[in-house]
This record gives sequence, C-alpha cells and structure tokens, in this order.
Amino acid sequence: MMSGEYSTGLIRTTLTATPRRLTVLGAKATVVVTLTYVGGLLAGTLGYATGRVLLAEEGYRPGEPVPALFGIALTFSATGLLGLTAAVILRHTAGALTVAIGVVLLPAILGPILGAWGRWVVAAAPTTALQKLAQSSDATAETMGGIGAWPTLALVCGYTIIALGIAGWLLRSRDA
Repeated sequence: MMSGEYSTGLIRTTLTATPRRLTVLGAKATVVVTLTYVGGLLAGTLGYATGRVLLAEEGYRPGEPVPALFGIALTFSATGLLGLTAAVILRHTAGALTVAIGVVLLPAILGPILGAWGRWVVAAAPTTALQKLAQSSDATAETMGGIGAWPTLALVCGYTIIALGIAGWLLRSRDA
C-alpha cells in the first residue's frame, strides 16, 4: 500500500498533496486496518460456519465463537499494519514483504531451535495468537508459551503500535 509509492516515486506526489505526513500514514493505516479487519471477520465467520457443517455428525461441540472471531479479525489487522509499517520503514516492496512474512512465520520456525526461550519467541507471533484464539489442538501452553490467547493478541498489538510509531517518526524525519 505504501512501498509501491516509494518504488514509483508517487510518494512525492502524495506528500505534496497532503504535506502532513502523519495524516497520510494514519489514512493508509485506517484503510489497511479496516479492510483486513472486515476480511478477517468474514473469513473467520465463514470458517466457523463451514466447520460446524462439516463436523456436525462427528460429535463436535462448538464453543462460543463471538469473542474469538473479533480477536482473529484484530490479529489480521495487526499483521496487515505490521506490513504497512515495514513498507514505510524500509521503503522497498521486496524488503517489506520479506520482513512482514518473517515476523509472521519465523517465530514458529525458530522457536524449537531456541530451547527454553523458544516458547516465548513463539508466544509473541501473530500466528500463535490466531492458533490460540481458534483453540487449535496444538496451541497448548507448553508449545505456545505460557500466556493465553488475549494476552498474546495484546502483545502482538503492542509491538505493532511500537512499529507504527517508528514508521511515523521515520516518515516525518526523512525525505521522500
């Protein structure tokens, strides 16, 4: 959403039209968060409904989906916002995609290698928040760190806000 503007040089036009750089970042963040939240909520709802239909005869007892669906949608939004902040910080599409994918996938890959610290590295990943909110069978405290689903989501949102602050500071302090 933003790295393409850097690669084509259109960021100069955007910042000329709206010189308040934090307003530009806020508008782009609002669009990303809104679209990913709505998409995540629709995907989660569709997934839950599909699971209920497919598992109805297996003795499946569904839980209450409403709080978890909102949390799953919020995790999608936080992850999308991390991608936007990576684009603003790096100003390069391939680099931003690599960093965003790394933030999402590397903790799960590196966690087992890191021994005792690995549990906590895995616990801070957006994918872990999704697994815990969806209550997948492999999302136990032993494999995913010792914190619950909502604290994990709060941690993901916390470092997303920090990354957004860094992106805003860099956007204001350097030339387009």
